[in-house]
Amino acid sequence: MLSDSSIFVSSIFRVVNRILFIVPVVPLLVLLLFFFLICFFYIIDFESLVVMVMMKIKVSPFNFSHLTLSF
Repeated sequence: MLSDSSIFVSSIFRVVNRILFIVPVVPLLVLLLFFFLICFFYIIDFESLVVMVMMKIKVSPFNFSHLTLSF
C-alpha cells in the first residue's frame, strides 16, 4: 500500500515538473516568434531591403524621391 502511494506521488511530481518546464518555454517561443515577425515586417521591410541591396551593388537609385516618400 505504501509503495503504491509513493509511486502515485512520484508520478504526480513528474507531471508537475513537466508542466513547470513547458509553461515558461511556450510563451518564450511565442515571444521570439512575434519578435522575428515584427523585425521581418517592420524593420527589414521590402523597400529598405531593396535600398540596402542597391547600396551594396552601388547602383544609382532609379526613383529615389518615391522611395523617400514611402518611408
